[in-house]
Amino acid sequence: MSLLLHVVNAALCYTLLIRLRVSRPAAMLGAAGFAFNLAFFHVVGWITCTQQLLAASFTLVAVWLWCRALEGRPHARLLSLLCYLAAGLSLEQAYFLPVVLMVMALTGTGGEAMGCRRAARTLWPHFVVMVALVTFRLVWKGAPEEGQRLVVPRLHTDRQPVDPGDAKGKESRGL
Repeated sequence: MSLLLHVVNAALCYTLLIRLRVSRPAAMLGAAGFAFNLAFFHVVGWITCTQQLLAASFTLVAVWLWCRALEGRPHARLLSLLCYLAAGLSLEQAYFLPVVLMVMALTGTGGEAMGCRRAARTLWPHFVVMVALVTFRLVWKGAPEEGQRLVVPRLHTDRQPVDPGDAKGKESRGL
């Protein structure tokens, strides 16, 4: 299943690159680079990483559909939005796809360049979904486990909160 999904993602990558007016040899090279990237070997090998493959699939399809919506396809914008929602529910890294689409709209990648107001009018549903996904993540699942955290004093303990900038503590400096 994972290998099949990864092959589909490589084909979607090729299709999207062709859609973005990249030459066929460059699109083949880009899709091959995507398919044989060492970072994806663990994703394909572990069943628990299927969410990453699904998020990549939904994200690639969402971008492809959004490019088709710029051509005037009436239902492509809604389908792009639904694929973006599915990608965001699969994996948090897909949350900022509307920002990528905004840059694409402003630079003319995948279609003609549009002004900031027109791009914002086109993408506002994606940004609403982005805010909803981030809110869902923070409220329902809690704050992310990795990365910088605020130091909050613990109640009912004898330990004092540690300053994150002073992670080694006084012991490492001999104090």
